[in-house]
Parts: sequence; structure tokens; C-alpha cells
Amino acid sequence: MGCAVSGMAGEKIEATASPVSLFWDQDHQAFCCELRSVPEGRGFLVCDDATNKAVMEELFLLGKKGADCTVTGEVMGRSGEFERLVVSRVLVLQKMPN
Repeated sequence: MGCAVSGMAGEKIEATASPVSLFWDQDHQAFCCELRSVPEGRGFLVCDDATNKAVMEELFLLGKKGADCTVTGEVMGRSGEFERLVVSRVLVLQKMPN
């Protein structure tokens, strides 16, 4: 599945991505997950100041396991090189080891 994000606030998206880092974002005062689209490598930022706790926990788990996923959500705007997303759904694409 491709990525159709142009960075326009309010745009609905569905993208195949891989969580690559989890960190505290001092600017937004939020825990964030950096995602990279597969295979394009486009950068997304998903933070707990806009995305619900259950979705954030799923992304953090996927990041630890190195699993790809499909994220569904909405573009909030840009933050540097990243497009900020509010993610409403995460679908795991790669079976995670137990």
C-alpha cells in the first residue's frame, strides 16, 4: 500500500510504515514515535498529545519489535522534516515474535 501524503492539514491518509524511534519531544511536551513510510522513506511524527494512548502503545510495541504496519489517520501539519499525524488505527503487517 502506498503513501499519499502531501502534508496538507486535515488530509486523510493510509500508509505502510515502520516505527524507527521513540522519544520525548521537548517542543511538543509529548512522547512521540517517528515512522518511515515503506518503501518511500517519508517521515511521519505521531505524538501522544494528539493520538490516543492505545494507538501510541501499539506503535511503541511495534517499534521495539521492528514490525511494519499500516497506519490510518489524518495529517495535522508539519514539524520540521516530518509530517505530524493523528493516527486512529494501526494494522500490523509482519507477525511479531512472542
